[in-house]
Amino acid sequence: MNKPKYQMTNRAKKKMNKEVRSSVIQPEPQIKSNTTKAETLLSRYPKKTQKKENASLKSLGKNIAVQIKKKHSSHSKRTAPGTPGTEEREAAPKISHLEGRRWIKSTESKIQANKKVIRRQTLKKKGR
Repeated sequence: MNKPKYQMTNRAKKKMNKEVRSSVIQPEPQIKSNTTKAETLLSRYPKKTQKKENASLKSLGKNIAVQIKKKHSSHSKRTAPGTPGTEEREAAPKISHLEGRRWIKSTESKIQANKKVIRRQTLKKKGR
């Protein structure tokens, strides 16, 4: 069909074929689906580097899964007291295990602040 104007010499052909054979070219992985996965992209690399990168890939996947789970999980708003007759600072959160530490810390700090205020007021009354 399309022949070049000047043909290659046998020596040049041999040299080119030798270079092609000696080069370490891995075939491109065939994509079977529309979405490309990280594992398929890693298949282009040698086994040693695949092993090293696989661990970091898994940890990255876990972190992303945790972030997504946090985003879609239900959170307590604590807009109103839990039971009638209790003050807002004593009201338990709707879902206690999600924000237990924060709730305990904030109630403790509120109680401490109230104690300080009461102490000051009583000292002022005694001073009169």
